Amino acid sequence: MTAFETAWELLKAILPDLPYTEDELGTKQRQSYGMYSNKGDKTYEMGLSPEVARKLVEARREWLEENNSEYFANTMPRIKGLPELIREFKHNPGLFDHPSNVLSRIGARQGGYHVPPDTFELAMLNNNGGESVAPIDAYIDSRGDDGWVSAGTGTISPDESKIDEIMINPGFGGQGFGQHIMGAMLQDQGMIGDNTYSQSGKRTIQSLGHKLTSGGDINAYRVSPNSPKQVLETVLGDFNFTQPYTGWREPDSDELSGAVMPPDEYTDKYNVQPPRAYPYEYTKLENQSYTDIDGDYQFEPVHEKLQNTFPLGIKYTGEKGAPAVTNTVFKPLTYDNAFFG
Repeated sequence: MTAFETAWELLKAILPDLPYTEDELGTKQRQSYGMYSNKGDKTYEMGLSPEVARKLVEARREWLEENNSEYFANTMPRIKGLPELIREFKHNPGLFDHPSNVLSRIGARQGGYHVPPDTFELAMLNNNGGESVAPIDAYIDSRGDDGWVSAGTGTISPDESKIDEIMINPGFGGQGFGQHIMGAMLQDQGMIGDNTYSQSGKRTIQSLGHKLTSGGDINAYRVSPNSPKQVLETVLGDFNFTQPYTGWREPDSDELSGAVMPPDEYTDKYNVQPPRAYPYEYTKLENQSYTDIDGDYQFEPVHEKLQNTFPLGIKYTGEKGAPAVTNTVFKPLTYDNAFFG
């Protein structure tokens, strides 16, 4: 029996079922307790058996090493803040139990330097050609043979249907875990969206949105009568996918990667300004929009098709809880089915 052979198996979901048994893949839903969570936030978690986790990590490492050998040797050792992160995760591999810990560290939320997610994954999988233990391998080994390895999590604010974060642990990307997490959120909430810009977040939502609405009707709507911003809407069946079209400002490269600042008066070292990757350009559209009209900001009605939607988001108008997107079931967390420490 697979993890998805339930009463819902007769209904066809758009995303293909993940190819694991219930002994190989665990899914849970719980109240969020992260440092940056709000009251009522829900977290969706995926865990893998150590055996499956090792296979996925090894395959991912082999692919990364083949395609990034020069980067491993020349560029990665010079990334500021990376040696400290490697030491921290080697010393305390249990940090991977909650991927929000990973986000807070690579995003420099607690000080230090911002490290791009792709670079962080390379470092966490790097075992120096088998001569050392990579941090992610140390984490898997720490779970023993019967424990669970955290593959990834996603957190949503139910009152707003806003995705707070989605993070897949190093070595487990490309398996569809993130899309199944988002699909479960969409089925439960009826709508998901992201009001904070990040390149990976935008790609993830766009990927799922395109899968759900490919071949559907496409329309472009101006946010309000005098707004320069337009939103592209694609509708197919019960799914409505919106994304910024024209007139939206996206962060420049310095804001996304971190700007190099001159030495301050106390040191001779150059510093990296943490990236401003969240300019709040995609705030949920309400009934009115504050628009610049001939140099004077005024309230205007938002287009009726866009009211109470995210410029970057997906709506599901079918039956809530029905497996229209994914057959993956995230059961509420209890003492008996707890995992991840």
